Amino acid sequence: MDRFKAVNDTHGHQVGDEVLVGLVRLITGNLRGHDILSRHGGDEFVVLAAHLGDADVGLLFERLRAAIADNTMLTRVGKLSITVSFGVSTWREGETEDKLLAAADSALYRAKNAGRDRVSLADEPQPSSPQV
Repeated sequence: MDRFKAVNDTHGHQVGDEVLVGLVRLITGNLRGHDILSRHGGDEFVVLAAHLGDADVGLLFERLRAAIADNTMLTRVGKLSITVSFGVSTWREGETEDKLLAAADSALYRAKNAGRDRVSLADEPQPSSPQV
């Protein structure tokens, strides 16, 4: 979740908890029946989405991102808008869980550094740094 600390700092942890619950409801309502959502820690979640082709994986997470951006969370202080950034990696035969999560984490940081509220795929070509 983008800037979740600001929600807690501004409105308190109870409101932060309400936002987390709303986020989980929104995500699970937009996943397929066999997909799995789990909390990875703090404001980070993991979605295990099986049986997706490479082209479909970006579409699934873009749909989730847009659904969250287009909805508000009803909390005790009123409606709050949030955004999320996704770092997406695709498991390849023989790859370890640690490498899969590291690739997703790296893609997540790229999404956040690029302005947040976006999906970044681990397999996307990386922008090259300018030659000096």
